[in-house]
Amino acid sequence: MRLLLAVFSYILVLQATFADALPLNSLIKTKSGLIQGFVDKITNVVNFLGIPYAEPPIGALRFQPAVPVKPWSNVFNATTFGHASVQLPLPPLKEAIFHQGVLLDQSEDSLNLNIWTPNANSKKHAVMLYIHGGMGLAGAGSFPWHNGQNAVSQGDVVYVTINYRLNAFGWIHLSTVAPNDFPNTTNLAISDQLTALKWVYDNIAQFGGDPNKITLIGHSAGAMSVATLLSLPDARPYIRRVILESVPWTMQTPSGYSKDIASAFLGALNLTAETAKAVYNLDVQTILSTTESVMSSNTNFIDGLTPYALTIDGKQFSEASLQALANNPPHGIDIMHGINYDEFHFWTQTRPGFADTTEEQALAYFAQVFEQPQDAYNIFKNALPAGTPPYEIVNRMGTDVLFRAGTWQLVEQLAADGINAYTYQFNYRSNAFNNTLGACHEIISPFTRDNVAIYEQLGSTLPGFGALPTRADKEKLARNMVATWTSFAKTGNPNNKHIPKWAPYDSDNHNVMMFAYNSSGYDIGYDVMQSDPDAVLRNEWRQQLSYWLLSNLENLYDYEYTDFVTTAISDEDCYSC
Repeated sequence: MRLLLAVFSYILVLQATFADALPLNSLIKTKSGLIQGFVDKITNVVNFLGIPYAEPPIGALRFQPAVPVKPWSNVFNATTFGHASVQLPLPPLKEAIFHQGVLLDQSEDSLNLNIWTPNANSKKHAVMLYIHGGMGLAGAGSFPWHNGQNAVSQGDVVYVTINYRLNAFGWIHLSTVAPNDFPNTTNLAISDQLTALKWVYDNIAQFGGDPNKITLIGHSAGAMSVATLLSLPDARPYIRRVILESVPWTMQTPSGYSKDIASAFLGALNLTAETAKAVYNLDVQTILSTTESVMSSNTNFIDGLTPYALTIDGKQFSEASLQALANNPPHGIDIMHGINYDEFHFWTQTRPGFADTTEEQALAYFAQVFEQPQDAYNIFKNALPAGTPPYEIVNRMGTDVLFRAGTWQLVEQLAADGINAYTYQFNYRSNAFNNTLGACHEIISPFTRDNVAIYEQLGSTLPGFGALPTRADKEKLARNMVATWTSFAKTGNPNNKHIPKWAPYDSDNHNVMMFAYNSSGYDIGYDVMQSDPDAVLRNEWRQQLSYWLLSNLENLYDYEYTDFVTTAISDEDCYSC
């Protein structure tokens, strides 16, 4: 019997070791151990799901940096998704968009990843590693919109998604209040992501991937994480390309503000710096409830949206990502990035009565952001089409503050540094909520992996969410974007036969690829490259809006915020226009 077991074990190892000579086997030998996946009968894509990349962050590892997973001796069954990270329930629309009707199996033991790969080993494929968004509060690599099978079958790449710690578990910075007991408890989610990236680099060749062709992709909070990793010297050797989708550049805070959040967190638990170690013994629900109570205490719409965010701690991160990338440009790394036209609609359009916002009420929003709210309001009002209602002026301001202004800074800096970079804007406007949701935040996600069937399912289950145009248009837009994203991952150039010629961004032409341009409701629009589509507001940000924003942020956070955030947007040296 022992002989038979020994022979069987030898055969398993032999299969995994010599997989390069055969169609990709669903049993893979990695540095962590043997992993058993399965071949999807419809797509012929090999699935490896729920693979642990780090030790469970429980017990003494709670609120500690990620620890690489220890090798296992048995075959790991990677045929079902692993646990999602523990997270708060969201309002109905956001719950539907982020969770897509999935009943999450949540646990602190959630540091796992998923790999989809072509069922062939004839070559090493480009690797696309996706970090999900969710405001640092929600999400999982297992969500239907993030499934990589269609991207793999259409684009001939290897696709990876990961989980990381969320809300207070991943973003509370106890080092700022109890440094003796928690010396390294800062930016734990980034620690998770870097550990996952290293695991993929070390093992992806066994799955048919090329470790020297890893494209790091992120959406929303995930894109902020990708930008952060790109600025880290420890991470750059593992990255060949990046795709940044809708980066919320304000999701970075000075350590003093993070200390206030950590103090409020401990205070809500009736703990102090001296008794902070008691968090190791608290149950998950208590921590989640406290997370929520600290969130609800934020009244300013900037930090209220993302109170748990990256901390510029002066150690691992001495400056914000944009400034770090300006001071240490990512030469040799190709970059593609962009935003959705109506990002801020995601937060405002389902608020009762928001469409009836008066100019006086709109100015109250501007006063939370700009030192000169009336002047800033007038700039936006004059830059937008005549008759634009106050609520849309607020929406445009919110989109600019959270997403567009930082993106402009980045592209101008990359162009000045001679880095290969492409910029896009996604314009498909959903007919949801009486055509008011528009090209809102997150709406691009199902298109870049051709998971738009999930979008249609939401349209039938969530009243008012809306549906896509005809099936032919749906397939065309999704396949165009899959072809574009995967082409960039393979070559550093997004051009392909499905889209117009797309030139890199430069400081003379400000080239932007407009996906689904001029769309409305059931009209999918068309793709077109434009030169400097937002010239007026881009220049207003360079000349004065950024100064008013930064000055007001210093008052909001009560810290010298210009030491930490995006000061270069107002620096003439970053612009040659």
